[in-house]
Amino acid sequence: MRTTSRSESENQLFGQATNSQLALVGFFNHFDFCMEIQRYNGRRCDHDSRYTYPQFETRSYLEREAVRIYKRSIFNDVQDEMNDIVGGVSQFSSCEEEGGFWRCKIMDFNAYVPGFLEVVFKKECEFGEESTATCSCKEFEQYGLLCRHIFYVMNMYQVKKFPKRYINDRWRKEVAVNIRTIPMSEFGYDQNKKIKEISREIKYPGEYLINSYVADID
Repeated sequence: MRTTSRSESENQLFGQATNSQLALVGFFNHFDFCMEIQRYNGRRCDHDSRYTYPQFETRSYLEREAVRIYKRSIFNDVQDEMNDIVGGVSQFSSCEEEGGFWRCKIMDFNAYVPGFLEVVFKKECEFGEESTATCSCKEFEQYGLLCRHIFYVMNMYQVKKFPKRYINDRWRKEVAVNIRTIPMSEFGYDQNKKIKEISREIKYPGEYLINSYVADID
């Protein structure tokens, strides 16, 4: 979401519950009410991302990987990119090998840039090196999400694992912690840096493991 769109959305929310005629106490009451609505919506979205699964629309292994990794709103964007491949938006033209990398030219009729787009791709090797890919549309560099052209080439080479290097931590499900924040006062008077580090090491992995268990008991 762009900064202007986010501001307009917030202004609309607070504008429905506040006005210039409110006293200071009334304003804060209305403000707290709006914030509680936002917190509730955030918790509901986190719950849906963690414990429910959307309907798959392609046969791609990457789509099933993406639903385990991304938050729901981000997964919807990734799924839209994959659907553009199924809809025949992208057409493969040629692919040539050069120093272990494949240069594939793809025509996308919905792209803003006319002509062919070039995807430079290297498949994962047996020594554990992940797949790498770049596209001349520069969507990943701009938005942090892979484009349909890279997904097209990855599907063509039957890539089954989502390369971790292309997953921004801010898009992951576990980035939002859905448990109570522990105030440092509960640790007594000793609030040194070591205690904070240990508490984080215990809290965040435990949260991740519990969510993974609930989502996939098998």
